[in-house]
Amino acid sequence: MQVITFLYVVMRCAQLGLRTALIVTPVNVLHNWKKEFTKWQPAELKPLRVYMLEDVPRLKRLYLLNKWRAKGGVLLIGYSSFRNLSLGRHVKEKDTADEISNALQCGPDILVCDEAHMIKNRKADTTHALKQVKTQRRIALTGSPLQNNLMEYYCMVDFVREGFLGSSHEFRNRFQNPIENGQHTNSTSDDVKIMNQRSHILYEQLKGFVQRMDMNVVKNDLPPKKVFVITVKLSQLQRKLYRRFLDVHGFSSGTSEKPYQHGGFFAKYQKLAQIWNHPGLLQMAKEQRGSLRREDAVENFLTDESSSDDNHNIEIQLPNGGKQKSRTDQRSKKIDFLNEESNWWENLLDDNTFKEADYSGKMVLLLDILATCYELGDKALVFSQNLTTLDLVEFYLSKMQIKGKEGKYWKQGKDWYRLDGSTPSSERQNLVERFNDPANTKVKCTLISTRAGSLGINLHAANRVVLLDGSWNPTHDLQAIYRVWR
Repeated sequence: MQVITFLYVVMRCAQLGLRTALIVTPVNVLHNWKKEFTKWQPAELKPLRVYMLEDVPRLKRLYLLNKWRAKGGVLLIGYSSFRNLSLGRHVKEKDTADEISNALQCGPDILVCDEAHMIKNRKADTTHALKQVKTQRRIALTGSPLQNNLMEYYCMVDFVREGFLGSSHEFRNRFQNPIENGQHTNSTSDDVKIMNQRSHILYEQLKGFVQRMDMNVVKNDLPPKKVFVITVKLSQLQRKLYRRFLDVHGFSSGTSEKPYQHGGFFAKYQKLAQIWNHPGLLQMAKEQRGSLRREDAVENFLTDESSSDDNHNIEIQLPNGGKQKSRTDQRSKKIDFLNEESNWWENLLDDNTFKEADYSGKMVLLLDILATCYELGDKALVFSQNLTTLDLVEFYLSKMQIKGKEGKYWKQGKDWYRLDGSTPSSERQNLVERFNDPANTKVKCTLISTRAGSLGINLHAANRVVLLDGSWNPTHDLQAIYRVWR
């Protein structure tokens, strides 16, 4: 609301001469931004023209961009679309690609980046494309400015005021290294003293253009939040798979059957995560079509470069021979294919393992929670890092009978919704509105990909959040909780 108010003030002031604004945002919230412009437009001012690139076919994109530049207004665009079009990708004709790129990079009087931690990697294509935009006015909005290290913070500050903190090498020597040196358990008192001094200097330098607000601003207006950390015991089959994994990959103290030492740590972590969620995921992941190099998957898992609107559809061949559409984003697809060449688990699983929820304590507990929500009239959000896990949860929900109604089972689109990277941007907003509708008492839960649904969207109708598997980056889990607690 603050940004919309600001844009109305400066763009309706004739003396300033500001005509065009470009807002780059995750695809999840494109339609919500458009809706908010209508909701908060001042009655005494002429409404701003609001354009959304995702609303028009590919062939009309250049026409829309030229119209925006000629008549003025606000252009809404997703991070992936902006990155690809700015860099001339996915446009067949070179001349058209150049015109679109120039329109984006030379057009706006004001550039706004929502969820600006998307540009935390200075080597990422998204960051590179955004820094090429020729404008003197940049606004970065984020609720998670610092996730892993201070260099991410530097990237956002350097985007807003390029060169203000010097080069990345200078920032690392002046601030990052001294501050991080004072945060270790074995840091000396001098290290801590220097850390506090450098932190204060950095704060003083940035306070002129960094407006920092934390949860204390709205804490009194929020309902109480209760967090339950539930430890679930592994099933006997999960323990067998876990031990076999340790033996095969050379982690046990004894002699391994065949030490696959070439896989990286994060590749193995993802494989163990499948065991924790449900052993049947090993079968389902194997049957996913296509393949990607392991090193590419791990690199993307760590760098966190792509945005939540990198979408791909793939099909899963279920172990029983049936087929099921799996809607997955590029990152999840890459991770699912990690280390698939060594099927060390095959003799421990049968064709029907994935059908039995009892093989995973997590799944049994989740289904109990959702059944209780149904009885109490509550609404829940279920987040998972793994798209195949969401496929399996959907399979179990479709087999879950509605209490007191013999022969009636849960149905997707009525009793539960699903939101992941393949959900079209227009459908995402419709899904959010239907879920939040007080009159819609039928739907009881929404299954959400943490990467695709933990940013920007507002699902305030839910009063329960289930994190089925924790993210390696805990900020993603906090963002997921904030979809409700807001």
